[in-house]
Amino acid sequence: MPKGNRKKKMNGPTVKIVSTILEQDKVELVLKLKYAGVTQTDFLRAVVTSLTNEDARFMPWFNEWAKNNSKYKGKKHHKKMQKLREEGEHLASQFGINDGDIENIFDVIAKEHPKL
Repeated sequence: MPKGNRKKKMNGPTVKIVSTILEQDKVELVLKLKYAGVTQTDFLRAVVTSLTNEDARFMPWFNEWAKNNSKYKGKKHHKKMQKLREEGEHLASQFGINDGDIENIFDVIAKEHPKL
């Protein structure tokens, strides 16, 4: 696919994310992504999407990583967050609410209250 066709259309306002990493890590990242045929932008968008959509394949790794790297070091905090997540999943299944329903609720609110 030609490079010019790779750019994905994004709906809505966008922002740029900037981070500082070691030069060697940058070199390794670029090489591995180039070998996989993936751009840095597409890779980072996929990571962000996996986190925000709570992708079932991504979240176990992220939760473990966050537990080890979080500024909240107490086990109590992490247990509370896990309990809240599980309660939310239980309530959603109890009332038959899925991600599509939640998205529809936000669409209805946006139509009725466009200034929010």
